[in-house]
Amino acid sequence: MAENFTYSNDQIDDEYAVTGRAFAHSHTVSVAEADNAKVKNQGNNYQFTMIPSALTDEAYNLSTGTGFSGVYITKNNKNPQKSIEFIKFLASKEGLELVMFGIEGKHWEWHPDGYPVFHYDVNDADYVNSEGLKWWYLYSDAIVEGLRGYVPGTQTTKALQEIKEITDHNPAIGMVKLQDGTDEKIIFDKIKEMVKTEEVRIYLAESEEAAEQAYQKMLQLAEDIGLSKLESWATAEYKKMQELFNQ
Repeated sequence: MAENFTYSNDQIDDEYAVTGRAFAHSHTVSVAEADNAKVKNQGNNYQFTMIPSALTDEAYNLSTGTGFSGVYITKNNKNPQKSIEFIKFLASKEGLELVMFGIEGKHWEWHPDGYPVFHYDVNDADYVNSEGLKWWYLYSDAIVEGLRGYVPGTQTTKALQEIKEITDHNPAIGMVKLQDGTDEKIIFDKIKEMVKTEEVRIYLAESEEAAEQAYQKMLQLAEDIGLSKLESWATAEYKKMQELFNQ
């Protein structure tokens, strides 16, 4: 429905899914297991099934990630030495496992093959939040976070393994950053705002032909705003970032 595109947070579409008002829910690779945990907690008797990640032999995934958060000690910190010691602990093996997995022996234990076996449902958001696990963490890395997602037999793990097989990593792309106040950032923001409106016209088109026309119109609007200029700048910046990895 057209009004669905006005929703501003993920909780609204979560509610549609777990209350039985949607037959499909697109989000992350863990969405099926997460929805199923919520459905079970609500006493309902239906379940979601993850659609396989690779729908064709031509499927391809490009990872450009360079991380998504940072931990800083500000200049007005009243006890920087203790803060430094705390962050050092969080960055240690014990600290990383504590904030991401929980207390060893209580919340989890090591499997002989080298991955954690959890004593709780990692997809049960209510329990995870009540214990202060995962999203409450102050420091983590991709290895420990990845281990937390490895739960053999779950749909999430199956999807992650499928994606891994078709994924290439190129962090140089993720290092191309727009700076506030620049022409490129202004162009990018205008295109982003335009797409919010025009993509809805594509989704709600009454025919394939109408959808194609709406898509071509969106591309032309982007070009009128300055897409080619933005692409030219980004390509030059990307080449600079690539050189950093070649040194």
